[in-house]
Amino acid sequence: MDLNSRKTTLRLLSNGVYIMTSRDGDQFGAATVTWISQASFKPPLLMAAIRPESNVFKCLERSGVAAIHIVDCTQKAIAQRFFTPTSVVDGTINGEPYQNGTTSAPVWRQKEQFSDGVGYGWISALRAVAELEITDGMMRGAAERFPIKAPQTKEAYFYRRIFEYHFPAATAINCVPWERSVACSTEIALRWDAAFQNMIDPSGLAVVDVHRQGRNFAQGLT
Repeated sequence: MDLNSRKTTLRLLSNGVYIMTSRDGDQFGAATVTWISQASFKPPLLMAAIRPESNVFKCLERSGVAAIHIVDCTQKAIAQRFFTPTSVVDGTINGEPYQNGTTSAPVWRQKEQFSDGVGYGWISALRAVAELEITDGMMRGAAERFPIKAPQTKEAYFYRRIFEYHFPAATAINCVPWERSVACSTEIALRWDAAFQNMIDPSGLAVVDVHRQGRNFAQGLT
């Protein structure tokens, strides 16, 4: 980890609630921790209060690696789940999706929104199908073909055509709430950043830095 990233990470450690995870081979440990403090910049050291009988302590003692997840004040339910024994099921640890960090310690995986959770490959495949099915000429006539809430992308046109097939009534589209969005935000949220103004992709993929920064930050903590 470079010096600036290390400083930024260490400054986030205030009195609060954290979740520590560790791994030793096939054994996992995870626990909510309420006391972590910086011990040294050089070498970079942390102090933490962990019960010696806990799984996370045993894994940490044997493997020498751990990851610390900083819990937000809105994540009380998540913190509560890690007061219970460690359970690893179907790619989750105590119900939270995880991936192996650079040291093999479990780190929380980027949580996807709605349709993004099926996998980026599926999304790319759907877009490829839409590209084949919907021509440029059809897009030029989209506003005439669909005068109410006209689709702005070939993918949206493709879905709209499926919707119309199943709900042919002219008024059916009025039953579907709609507003401009990026990453499932509200239209008001588009004003927060000038970079959002011209985005027409409502998927979380439109905000690629969120995924990249999330991975880098998690790896930096391990």
